[in-house]
Amino acid sequence: MKKRIGKKTGFIVLFCLFAMNTVFADYTITYKVRVPYPVNKPKKIKGGEYDGYYEVADQGKTNPATGQPYTPIKLQDDPSKEGYQNPNDSNNYKDLGGIPQGTAYKEEERVIPIEGNNPPSDIEVQKQIEADIEKIAKKIEEANENSGATNNNKTTGLVTVNGTVTIQNTTNKEVIREQKVSASAPIGDPVLLSSGQYLYTETDIDLLVSGLSFPITRYYQSGKNISATSMWFMSTDSRIVRGQKFQPEKELATLNALYTDSVANYNDTNKKYRDLKKWYTDQIALCKKELSVLKKGRSEINVLLGRNLTASSRTKIENYIKKYDANISYYTNLQNDCERELDKDKKNDPTGALVKIRAEIAKQEVLLNEQKALLVQSEKELAHHNANVSYNSYAIRGSGFTDLIACGNDILKVYDERGVAFSYRIKEAPVYGAGQNHYPGGSET
Repeated sequence: MKKRIGKKTGFIVLFCLFAMNTVFADYTITYKVRVPYPVNKPKKIKGGEYDGYYEVADQGKTNPATGQPYTPIKLQDDPSKEGYQNPNDSNNYKDLGGIPQGTAYKEEERVIPIEGNNPPSDIEVQKQIEADIEKIAKKIEEANENSGATNNNKTTGLVTVNGTVTIQNTTNKEVIREQKVSASAPIGDPVLLSSGQYLYTETDIDLLVSGLSFPITRYYQSGKNISATSMWFMSTDSRIVRGQKFQPEKELATLNALYTDSVANYNDTNKKYRDLKKWYTDQIALCKKELSVLKKGRSEINVLLGRNLTASSRTKIENYIKKYDANISYYTNLQNDCERELDKDKKNDPTGALVKIRAEIAKQEVLLNEQKALLVQSEKELAHHNANVSYNSYAIRGSGFTDLIACGNDILKVYDERGVAFSYRIKEAPVYGAGQNHYPGGSET
């Protein structure tokens, strides 16, 4: 017998469904992962002999599939000759474990669904991706076990992520943000093939408090000392490291030297202006003095021309007068030129020599002010750097951090429980002169 749903009941159901749809928003994490996969890789030993796949330890032993010792096989691998045997044809390796395998990599796009009314945080995204690629590595390990392949013929390597991932709201398709993620999961023996480093994870205790899990885990990576005294990194070792400016003392010394040179050049140019202006003034005074003497002398000698003179005497007097006139012309022109330059300087005429020097002085003043501002900023940044070094003395307890901190005063690095670093840039420029905490506006990715 069917029961009819009343209006009131139906309204409640619809309201609940509506509430469920509006309270919870689903999100996705989309990323690209580099996954290893096997490829045929025939191994030529010598001549036409190829390795019929076996483990080194089995050399000289009997292959149970054939009842014969494990031995290389002879293939006619020259296509130009009769009876060619393709080294990539699996039939040529029948009962010998298959064609020797190598490892290649392919890029796959993965999507991780996230439920909840808030988008996942940076650290949660990192954890989700780490868990997802560990699942991929686990499936490859299971495929290796089920294939019956020898250890040398199994797929090996790392499942890796190193790039930008996208966090998106699946309801309105809005891209919430993008972030950089770097993670890897070893397949089989947890050894990084690129470096030979051994990776190991051990959870010592997993506390459950109010439904929330708080595991205390140790992470090990050989050759990387990221803890106080060993290569183990505890999940409780999560920390914040303040960015430190790269070689701030050297930068300050360089800026000081440049500023000192610029001050010297500025002083030299100012002296050049003063000296030239004084020379013009002195020359005008000299010209006036000389012209007064020359004009008086010419007037006196000119009177002689009115007397009864011999031809030779008249010629000599006329030559004297010419010399007086030449000198008078020289000093008159010099005086005019000097007065003209001083007048151009007074009127700021750009063609004047003094004005050109003043223009150079103005440029040097701008340069000095810019260098002075850089110098003051560098001094403050050095103080900020020293303050961050002091703070970091509590946060840095191993060699694994020191290579990551010379990234600038406006960077914060957060190390998660695995020792993986996340970089954050402060929202606003550092405020100097307000104590050691120069991050008034907080930080953002």
